[in-house]
Amino acid sequence: METVSTDLVYERNQVFERSKENFLSYQGYRECIADLHEKKQVTGHEQSESLLNYSLLNEQRMNRWDKHYTPSPAMVAAIEAMPAHWHVVVIAEGWCGDAAQIVPALHAIVQLRKDWQFNVVLRDENPDWMNLFLTNGAKSIPIAVVFDDKGKYRFHWGPRPSEAIALIADAKRNEVPAEQWKNDLHKWYAFNKQMALEAEWIALFESQA
Repeated sequence: METVSTDLVYERNQVFERSKENFLSYQGYRECIADLHEKKQVTGHEQSESLLNYSLLNEQRMNRWDKHYTPSPAMVAAIEAMPAHWHVVVIAEGWCGDAAQIVPALHAIVQLRKDWQFNVVLRDENPDWMNLFLTNGAKSIPIAVVFDDKGKYRFHWGPRPSEAIALIADAKRNEVPAEQWKNDLHKWYAFNKQMALEAEWIALFESQA
């Protein structure tokens, strides 16, 4: 887990408190994406035919996870052991392939606790959020940020499981074309069935004990 300065923790706590009006429920996030698709648009500042195609495909991916993903007994036990009234906020965009694979699963996990809350903030519309959770200086998403019942920052995770990060790093090292490794990445998500994500979140929850 990262070492976080007191100042950075304070800034993360502050952005949580001052920007709740920008929170989308999971349903609201899905509806936002679907409404934009009706207009041939996507979330975010950039608009293009390729991003629209990605976003439409991602909608199908999210639908599949919503229908077929059920958290494992180990995942259920891990979140049930956590304190009450925590809050998970995910930074995402509809065109992001990793977000399409991950956000539905995180939502399903958080839904196991009726006293927990789950929200999404859009990256491009919320730079104050994104700038506090950069990955090696990059605005990589999705990033899931966890706050306790007092609205205090506890930890964050993302943009993808470490096994997927290694897959991409290896592909780039071997100069695999981007379209090929992206396809390989989505095949990995389908084959892995959220096991890697669950393992990392179980470890994070256990670290909060």
